[in-house]
Parts: sequence; C-alpha cells; structure tokens
Amino acid sequence: MGDLFETEDDGAAAEALLAAGIAIYYRDQSIASDGIVKEYPNGRREVVRATDIGEVLVRHL
Repeated sequence: MGDLFETEDDGAAAEALLAAGIAIYYRDQSIASDGIVKEYPNGRREVVRATDIGEVLVRHL
C-alpha cells in the first residue's frame, strides 16, 4: 500500500466533495511548502497547518 499523501487520482472525489459544499485538503509543494492547501467550495484557498489545538491559518492564496 502506497503513501496516502503521494496518491494521485482523477480528482472526481474532490470535485464531489466541493459540489456537496465540503472543503477539501491537499498537498501541493509548488504552492504551499509550509502547510497544506484548504480549498473551499466557493474556490477560496488557504494554506493551513494542523496543530495539536486544531487547524491554523498560515496564509490566504
């Protein structure tokens, strides 16, 4: 079984979540080497980092 974070797919599941109004998270080193990208259904994107107290906003994209 491969690394979950290294897996690539056609994006259908992500598109379905966005269409259902649910934000998605993904890694993209070309955009956010300092965290992960959180994309909202309205297209807004942020770089966030997970901590022991919850999600922390790093910056807006």
